[in-house]
Amino acid sequence: QITNFQTRTPFLYTPAPLSESVFMILLVRNPFDCFDSYFNMTLTNTHNVSLAESQYEVFADVWDRLVRHEIEIWRKFNEYWLASGVPLIAVRYEDLVREPHEVLRRVVTFVERGASGGVADDTALRAHIAAVLARAPSEELGPYKPRVGRVGASLGRFSSDQRAAVVAAAGRTLKAFGYDPKTQGFPEEL
Repeated sequence: QITNFQTRTPFLYTPAPLSESVFMILLVRNPFDCFDSYFNMTLTNTHNVSLAESQYEVFADVWDRLVRHEIEIWRKFNEYWLASGVPLIAVRYEDLVREPHEVLRRVVTFVERGASGGVADDTALRAHIAAVLARAPSEELGPYKPRVGRVGASLGRFSSDQRAAVVAAAGRTLKAFGYDPKTQGFPEEL
């Protein structure tokens, strides 16, 4: 059985206790780009339209409240799953975008270990992933065309005070995923 929990899903509603056969694929995105994407989605009511830069000034108070509120949700959600005891693999969104073959190989290997206790032949696995990715080019996504951006590009929209608030609220979790701009050089060193 596959259940999808998103950051917007209150993790308090997670079924407890989870079955011993459950394992988790935790897809995490850096909070800077995550919050900016959410802000754009909320104000445009789309997944593919970006706000004009001037709108960040117009809605500065809304943006500030969103950043300070969402970092708590981001931190709590990720810390909940990391501490849950459920076998999991953490997949950074940024790695999935940059190296889909390698990330999918890791995910499928993790799932196969959890499902059968063993690992399939790596050669066959790599061939299967390549075939799946070849069948699903981004042009065939239909009407959905995500916004195009660079990893960490949203960091510039955060004031120094907002960056400090994010690090203060979720420093340990940022570091766990390699997202700390001060100590880990995010996004350049990702």
